[in-house]
Amino acid sequence: KLKDASLGKNMKIRAVIDVNVFISSIIGPLGSSRKILLAWDKGQFDVISSPGIIGELEEKLKLPRITKHFKLSAALDVYWIKELLKTQSEIISVPADEIEPITGDSEDDYVLATAHLGKVDYLITGDKRLQDLKNYKGAKILSPKEFIKKLK
Repeated sequence: KLKDASLGKNMKIRAVIDVNVFISSIIGPLGSSRKILLAWDKGQFDVISSPGIIGELEEKLKLPRITKHFKLSAALDVYWIKELLKTQSEIISVPADEIEPITGDSEDDYVLATAHLGKVDYLITGDKRLQDLKNYKGAKILSPKEFIKKLK
């Protein structure tokens, strides 16, 4: 939780989780990405997402180059993530005219637009190009490991 000095009360962290973090949490169930999803499941922060992020996640989860890394429990993990997104996230729409060509990758630009329109505190990503931006319109861009440190 963040302290809002102007109101004198705690405000919950708002964050966008990039698709690569969801995928990493399935492939590497002991890493920082998994810890982020567990913290979200416990209500430690709020997740803001969008139809494009959810659609991209569903597409990536079908790719053989990704599914070949799945363990037997992956089907349960995929179900858990989809349920979290359905029941414990705020889904916002991202109009095409709000997506600015910042990174040269339309998927990354969409994620940035989601973070901006969702008025989030953090964008959590494993994407080095996005991490190199450090900040985008008020959202700090952190790796999963950096975000876990912020939660503690």
